[in-house]
Amino acid sequence: MLKVIREGAIERPWFYRTLMGLIAVVFVLTMGWWGFEENKEDVIVSVGDDPLIVAGDHGRGRSVAFTSDCGPHWCPPPFVDWEGYTTMWQQLVAWVAGG
Repeated sequence: MLKVIREGAIERPWFYRTLMGLIAVVFVLTMGWWGFEENKEDVIVSVGDDPLIVAGDHGRGRSVAFTSDCGPHWCPPPFVDWEGYTTMWQQLVAWVAGG
């Protein structure tokens, strides 16, 4: 796969530069927010009508989606400074890992 990408970048550099530019523009415009359809029973926390944390069992595994950014440019300072912030992340990771 990497060989194909590398060869394509050499043969068609304009295509890859254009593609990466479009991806960058879309990311900047959305600031990482893509949204998604969710099952309401899987939503752990919402902000307005938008799910912030969604968790669920899928097949033999588990997954969690935190639909924002953990940095202060999206999360307000009171949330990042909240005394349970670190514990929340530790518990999310432990749950996904099966702990």
